[in-house]
Amino acid sequence: MQGAGRATRNARDFAAVLLLDDDLVSYLTRRDVQEAMHPEIHAELDFGYHNSIGATSGEMLDNLRVFLAHGQEWRDVDQNIVDTRERYERIDTPGPAELQRSLRDEVAAWTRPGKASGNTPWT
Repeated sequence: MQGAGRATRNARDFAAVLLLDDDLVSYLTRRDVQEAMHPEIHAELDFGYHNSIGATSGEMLDNLRVFLAHGQEWRDVDQNIVDTRERYERIDTPGPAELQRSLRDEVAAWTRPGKASGNTPWT
């Protein structure tokens, strides 16, 4: 997913991201994972998932053509995604906060005086 976030850099950029791995799709459709996402990403993934379940490869290509053309048909779809994202609220999971709190101690362990850069703290 990190690569998908690099696909666009400003409001004029756009990109289609195809998720082809069943494990990744299963992970991204978990409620807790979606709730931790930014509402816009959550709405985009929700839209993509619901519009690809049961779709043939031909239908998927047609949808991709609509997206790439960025015409009125896409603008209508995009407005639906915008409206949907307003229903979502990001819920922070406890994991990142715990990692942030432990970061100071980890950095201190790796930068103890007398240890050369790159050495492990236990050597």
